[in-house]
Amino acid sequence: MSRAIFEKPLAELAWSDFESVIFNGLEEDQTLEFKETLPVKDGNADSWQSGQNKISNYARDSLAKEVVAFANAYGGVIIIGIAETDEKPPRAKDFGDPLVRNCIDCVERLGPALRSLFDPSIAGFDIRAIPKPDCDNGEGLVIIRVGSSTQAPHGGRPAPGSLRASRKRQRTWLLTQKLRRSMVD
Repeated sequence: MSRAIFEKPLAELAWSDFESVIFNGLEEDQTLEFKETLPVKDGNADSWQSGQNKISNYARDSLAKEVVAFANAYGGVIIIGIAETDEKPPRAKDFGDPLVRNCIDCVERLGPALRSLFDPSIAGFDIRAIPKPDCDNGEGLVIIRVGSSTQAPHGGRPAPGSLRASRKRQRTWLLTQKLRRSMVD
């Protein structure tokens, strides 16, 4: 079932759940975002994917913005390692090539790095690695799930307000000062 990514505890998700997402061509929307790989700047592979043991600030900050947007809206899921179609709205097309390198170590670094940016912290944030079965090099997927927050609006550190965003349809929008105020009133 392709909706399992929203319903099952992350620890219970299996590779077959993501095969189902692709087979069914699940559509990106206000609660689902596909990333073929860690976000990149200027078309260059992220330092993690290039074999370094560091996730770039650009990838970390881009993902933090998406997580904050989901928390400030309806909650949602980000899957890193699934390519999407060019149609509008995009649909799951295939597994990324390459998949996330050493996905378990990636999550062990990325999770705390993201949590350190949220202001206030996001209680419904969870991140897990889904290693590809029968694969010796540790590659796989990264799934991030975030619930809609009762403490919205969230932003990011170190520059307060720099990550204030929300989600509408399949896009992330920066929140204006007026919209942020209306969320807390």
